[in-house]
Amino acid sequence: DCMRLNVVKGANTLKHTDTMRCTMIPNHFIFAPYKHGDLGKDSMFCLKLHKFPLFKTSVVKYNGRPCIPFHYEDGQKGVKFKFDINGRQGGFLQMMVYCEIKNGAKWLILPTEKINELEPFEKLNGIAVLGIKQGKIYVTDKKYKVYEKWDQVELWKWDDVMSKTLPHSKPKRMIYYMDVPYKLYRFNGWEMMHEVEKGSDISHIRLHIFCRNIRPTEACARIQDKWINDTSIVEVE
Repeated sequence: DCMRLNVVKGANTLKHTDTMRCTMIPNHFIFAPYKHGDLGKDSMFCLKLHKFPLFKTSVVKYNGRPCIPFHYEDGQKGVKFKFDINGRQGGFLQMMVYCEIKNGAKWLILPTEKINELEPFEKLNGIAVLGIKQGKIYVTDKKYKVYEKWDQVELWKWDDVMSKTLPHSKPKRMIYYMDVPYKLYRFNGWEMMHEVEKGSDISHIRLHIFCRNIRPTEACARIQDKWINDTSIVEVE
């Protein structure tokens, strides 16, 4: 009901996380040379995964504040971070934080280099976050279900999400390379930052198999520039 197949060729993908609009059903990835059997040195391809932090399924500490990493998007080289009422440019790191004044969740937007200041804290136990609405957090789980619209997705308070956590630490292996053609890899692009490794031949054909059945019909689905002038919704640092 919600399976998607995305065919990619020629994209020199920057480091990013994917949008998630479904349940925690695992995603898969496979690639092959443009010409069958072309496995020479010049045809090397590799998709590089970053296993920390986990987006949408973990809690980290940033300047002592518990945060849920939600989205990462690298910017073009030389483009400085900007995120204000006039729009945004450059890459950014998007996280959920608790706002005492609002008594609920809000967005925290940071420049990409702040990713190196995140400290491991906790792992969400069997759930993932999908967005924010009026201070509450959209939550999904591992059960298969099809959401036709956002009001079918459960809304939890911040404290309820924090009650579903387990201790968490950085993995011993921080980077994982997917570089074997015709091998079916299982990974969640919405949970891990990933990018095309330098030197890869981007003429390879990449198949991304994932689940997505809700389109961004509400502000919770992705960042909107109009949020920026409302500090109860978005905090930019």
